[in-house]
Order: sequence, then structure tokens, then C-alpha cells
Amino acid sequence: MSKSHKVGDEYRTNPLSHQPGGSVVRILFQSTGNTRDYDKVKHPMSFIKRCYEMDPDIALAWVLTEDGAEEVSRERWINYRSPGTK
Repeated sequence: MSKSHKVGDEYRTNPLSHQPGGSVVRILFQSTGNTRDYDKVKHPMSFIKRCYEMDPDIALAWVLTEDGAEEVSRERWINYRSPGTK
């Protein structure tokens, strides 16, 4: 059975993640089917990019909004460029 949980602030390393505002990012792990929700993410695409770089077990990621969710696959991440890069 898969589980979902919110990652607590004590496990967050970016100082911006301790400030109000931003998006919620959900990460799905392939091996377990579990998800983790990270709130207060100020730069969701950059955050997801870093997650994919750090963990090959990540199957999918979503940016959650009031209107639903925007899926960000590994393939989309590969083609993502941070603002300001060429």
C-alpha cells in the first residue's frame, strides 16, 4: 500500500522553504509508490529538476494548484532551462 506524507520544515534545507508562500510539489517514488508533498516551494521547476538529479527512483512530479495539478515528467525536466540560462 502506498503512502503519502508532507515533508516537515525540519527536513527542508533551503531557507526560502521556511517562508510563507509558493507552491506545493508532489514527488512520486517508483519503487514504493509513495509520495511526498513539499510546500512553500518558491521555484517549483528548479526544485523538481534538482529532485530528479538527486534521485533516479523518482517516477513523476507534480506542481499542485487550486485548479488541479501540472505533471512534470523526467523528459520535461530534461528539456527545462532555468530562467536566465542560455
